[in-house]
Amino acid sequence: MIYIKRNWLVILSIILCMAGVICIVYFAFNPSFNDGNKIINPELASNFGSFISGIIGPLFTLVGFLLLYQTILEQRKQFNIQQFESKLFELIRYHRENVSETTYISSSSKEKEVLRGREVFIELKKQCLDLYKILKEKVHIESSDNKNTVSQIINITYLIFFLGVSARTIETTKEQLYKNSEIKKDEIDKLIEELREIKTRYNDKIVFYGGHQSKLGYYFRHIYRTIKYIDECPYLDFQQKKSYAKMYRAQLTTYEQALFFFNSMSSLGKPWREKKENKKCLIEKYELIKNIPPRFLGEINVKDFYSEMEYEF
Repeated sequence: MIYIKRNWLVILSIILCMAGVICIVYFAFNPSFNDGNKIINPELASNFGSFISGIIGPLFTLVGFLLLYQTILEQRKQFNIQQFESKLFELIRYHRENVSETTYISSSSKEKEVLRGREVFIELKKQCLDLYKILKEKVHIESSDNKNTVSQIINITYLIFFLGVSARTIETTKEQLYKNSEIKKDEIDKLIEELREIKTRYNDKIVFYGGHQSKLGYYFRHIYRTIKYIDECPYLDFQQKKSYAKMYRAQLTTYEQALFFFNSMSSLGKPWREKKENKKCLIEKYELIKNIPPRFLGEINVKDFYSEMEYEF
C-alpha cells in the first residue's frame, strides 16, 4: 500500500460536505420548497425532505464511506509501522549483542590481553589508522589529485586490514588488491611480504595484520541490512526514515563510525557510496558517520569524501 503525503481522502470529504451544506441552504430558500411564508408548509417541507434524502443524502453517505476507508488505511498504516518498529528494534538488539560478544586478543599486548565489546573497536581503529600511515609511506600512487591518492590508500589499507596477510588469507588479499588497486602486482607482493614481517607482541610467529573478516564481516553486513530495511520501507516518509536511522546511528560509537568510514571507502563497501537517480548515497542520506570529530582520523578529512552531510563538529 502506498501512502500519499497529503491526505486527499479527508480533503475530498470536506469538499463534499461543504457542497452538501451549500446545496441544503440553497434549496431551503428555493421557491419550489419555500413559499416565502414564515409558516411551515407541511407539503413543501415533505417534498424538501424527500429531495434532500434522495439527492444530498447519498452525498453524505459517500463522505461517510470515504472517512471510514481513510480510518481503515490509517489503522493499517499504524499496524505496519508497529511491525516495522518491532523488527527494527530486533535488529538493534542483534547489533548490541554482536558488539558485546566481540572479542579480540590485542596484537599490541605482550600479555595476550583479551579485549571485549566496544574496547575491540578502539583497538581496531588504532590498528587501521596505523596501517594507513605505514602504507602512505610505502605505496606510491601516480596521481596529481591528492583526494584520489588518499582514497586509493584508504582502500588498500582496509582490504589488508580486513582480509589480513596471514598464510590463510594472503592469496585472497592479493587477488583483491590486484583487482581493486592501481599499484603493480610485484609492488603488492613486496608490500605484503614486508607486512608479514610485522609480528604480534605476544607471539613472534603470528603476523600482526592477520585480518578481521571473522569479526567485521557480519558486523558491517548487519549494518547495511538494517539501513536498507529502513530506506526501503514503503509507508514511511523521508523524515521518519531519517529519524529511525538516527536511532540506529546512536548505537555506533565514534570508533565504530571511524571503521565504518574506512569500510565504505573500500571496494568492499561500494554499495554505501552508490548514488541512485542523482540522490545522496546512503551514508550521506542518513548521516551515518556525522559524529566523527576533526583530526580523529589524523590527516584524513572525512568531509573531503562525504561533503553532503551536516557533521556534528
